Amino acid sequence: KYVPRTLAEAVEGKTIRRAVADNEGVFVLAVDANKAPVLVKSDFEGNILTHFATDFCTAGSPNAKFVLSDIALTVDGVLIGCNADSD
Repeated sequence: KYVPRTLAEAVEGKTIRRAVADNEGVFVLAVDANKAPVLVKSDFEGNILTHFATDFCTAGSPNAKFVLSDIALTVDGVLIGCNADSD
């Protein structure tokens, strides 16, 4: 399976839903045409540091439009996410 090495490759052809920065880089959540999420962290030069698994994102409404629709960082630096029933 192809694994993108740059942020540009990871989000190519996808819609970026949210980008959140910390001291080390940027967490980016994007979705493809089928609303399947891609969650990566890149450094500030655009090199991928981490690919996050998103297949665990099953909690919430069975009618949710997005499996993972938004991300945020807590005050203590923990990345959290949620799903949504609408855009």
